[in-house]
Amino acid sequence: IIFSWDNARVIHESYLRQFQVNNCSEIDNCFGCSGVSNCGWCDGKCVDRVDIASHQLVCQIELALESSQCRDCDMYSECTNCLESSPHCQWLSNRCTRRSSEVSSGIVGNTTLCPKPCDSFDTCSSCTKASRCAWCDSHQVCFEFKAYHVVFANGQCTSWHKSQATCRSCESLLNCASCVKEFQCGWSYEPGNAGSGVCVHGDFNGALFYHTNHTASSGSGMVVANST
Repeated sequence: IIFSWDNARVIHESYLRQFQVNNCSEIDNCFGCSGVSNCGWCDGKCVDRVDIASHQLVCQIELALESSQCRDCDMYSECTNCLESSPHCQWLSNRCTRRSSEVSSGIVGNTTLCPKPCDSFDTCSSCTKASRCAWCDSHQVCFEFKAYHVVFANGQCTSWHKSQATCRSCESLLNCASCVKEFQCGWSYEPGNAGSGVCVHGDFNGALFYHTNHTASSGSGMVVANST
């Protein structure tokens, strides 16, 4: 069989019609939705572009009319956001990935099974139990370590812990001498009785967090060393 293309002509784009669908809402992902000429991805749903253009729909969070504007799964760093972003995303090994046919025991496909967010931990010990989290000493908060440059864009967190072994508790120090040797620990005491007090986290401006059993009065003293 011999094919001859001598008389073939290139079809001009004016004769072509862009792909359209009758019901945009049947498309469940941004990439498929934005590839259809009459649809657009708006706040997690595929909708008709006419509704967007006429302002019947106002996209508050996300609007994608082209595939390049879609957020891929790996753009989400938190489990709940990952699973809510698209039915095609899954949480695996502490990161958001595209769903595949591979079966793994570590896959999280339901938000109720997501690990607790790092910022829900309120102590260094509980925070560092989660391998993805780190404890910021200077701000006394738990954060997702890989998101450090987002959470502390100006480098505000100057000291952090990734392991329980390095966690310190100022409150565990029972005398002034041992307390003030530790970084950002200070001895809080009542006026006239410096020997009776508690070791708290703080700096030269004062205590940041007082012991639950100790209420500092306006006249209480504060001895701080090694705050920088």
